[in-house]
Order: sequence, then C-alpha cells, then structure tokens
Amino acid sequence: MADDSIGYSARMFAQVSLPQRNPGDRPYIERTDGNLTLTLRPGYIKVPGEKAGEFELVQKYPFGVYPRLALTYVSTEAFLSKSPVVDLGHSMRSFLSKLGVEYSGKTNRLVKEQLAALFSAQLTLTGTGHNAAGRGTITQFVNVAEKYSLWWANEESEGVDGLWGSTVRLDDKFYNSIVKEPVPVDLRALRTLGGSPLRIDLYLWATYRVQTLEAPALVTWAELYTQFGSQYGRPRAFKSPFIKALDEVKAVYPQLNVEVAESGVTLHPTLSRITSKRSARQVGSKSAGAA
Repeated sequence: MADDSIGYSARMFAQVSLPQRNPGDRPYIERTDGNLTLTLRPGYIKVPGEKAGEFELVQKYPFGVYPRLALTYVSTEAFLSKSPVVDLGHSMRSFLSKLGVEYSGKTNRLVKEQLAALFSAQLTLTGTGHNAAGRGTITQFVNVAEKYSLWWANEESEGVDGLWGSTVRLDDKFYNSIVKEPVPVDLRALRTLGGSPLRIDLYLWATYRVQTLEAPALVTWAELYTQFGSQYGRPRAFKSPFIKALDEVKAVYPQLNVEVAESGVTLHPTLSRITSKRSARQVGSKSAGAA
C-alpha cells in the first residue's frame, strides 16, 4: 500500500465512538466496549454570531462524520510528526480533501464547529473488573486537546491568513496513546465509507479488534447495541443497519473474517494488510497532500 494511503487512529476511538447524531440536550452519552466505557459530556464553545466580531457561547456535542475524520487527521499528523502540536489550516484541508470532504463555505464552518466541540468535550474512560474477592473500577480522564485556536475567516481561500493560525495542542495522555499504540487505517477505505458515521466506526473497530485477537471472539447483539446502536432507540431497529454497514465495510476490507449469526457477530484473527516505511513527516506536506 502506498504510504500516502496510510493513516492512524487513536486506539481509544477504535474501541468506543462518538455520537452518530446530535444527542441534543442530553447531559452525557455513554459507549461501552466490553469492560471499557466512554462517558462524553459536551463542552461550551464560542462560535461566530450574526454580527461581525460577535461570538455566541453554545454547548455542543461532537457528532457525525466530520469529528471522526478530523480525529484521523490529528492522530495521523501527531504520529508522523512526533509532535502534539497539529496544524488545522492548509494541512487539514489537504487531508480532508483526500477523504472526499469539500472544505469550503458551509462545510468549513461545520468542520470548525465540530473541531471546537471535539476539543472541548469532557471524556471519561472507566474500566470495570471483578473476581471472587469483589469488584472495582478504574477511571481515567482523557481530553483530546490541551488547548486550541481556530480562525474564522470572512472568506475562506488558500492564500488568506488571519490574525493567527488554527492549531491544536493535543493533551499529553491522548498524544502519548497515539504515538505508543496507533491503529493503522487505510485512508482509501475511509474515503469510500466516509458518508456514514456507523461505517467509519465499524471499520475502525473491526480493524483494531481482528488484529489483537488470538482466537475467534463472539460479540453479542446486546454488546454491539451498547457500543454502536444506542441512538437507534430499540435494539431490533439497530440490527439491520448494522449488518448493511458491516457488508459495506467488508467490501473495502475483503480480508476481514467475520460471521453474522442470531447470537451476534464472530470476529476471527486477521493480519493487517497495512504496513508502512514512511518517515516521520507531516501528511500535509506537498508529497503527502497530493490526491
């Protein structure tokens, strides 16, 4: 596989995912994978108001396709550059363009609002365990960003610079998790699957899980629902779109060995076809930014 077709994901978001749709005024949402639960609370962000120079304070969840693709971008950039500081300007536009995102006009505003929501969200990871002596929990607070700056241009164009650039400094724990345990992904597959948050989630999850298995593993429909389907209302309403999305993932990942049954989905160990010898350079550089 060509090096510029290889990206990286943070392991945390290959295990548990962001909301697929806007949760609205819910105070928090949860996603569970085995004994690991992600609790996400929306942060407060400032977005441009109707009048020039004005900003409004709003509470917003990161949801949908854009924060998922942005997470792949910042994870890839951080892993390759070995730096927690990531450019959110030209380099990100080039990267998202490769994934089929037309980064202009309304899309630009939506991407930046979702970036702000992603970087401002409060994330809690809780692991549970038990034995004959008792039971317990381990809780870790992990944010994506330590700080960020976003510039909202009146008219977006490649040659226009604002008062400052748009950048993010990743939280140390999040950055270290990317550098130490990245999950390689095929950017061509993400481009094909990119119109659907569920397809993206299933691709990242399956890519991570099958490479870490030593034996076949059954994931029940109840477990899949708590991880991917809670916004579908009822578990029965989730099964059909899940199977459809999984078939679409298998179309771009033919090595994926997975069986669907009444009890759930059985994953089989699969070697990754993604290998890279690329040097530590930014994905937004001239050579990597070419389509």
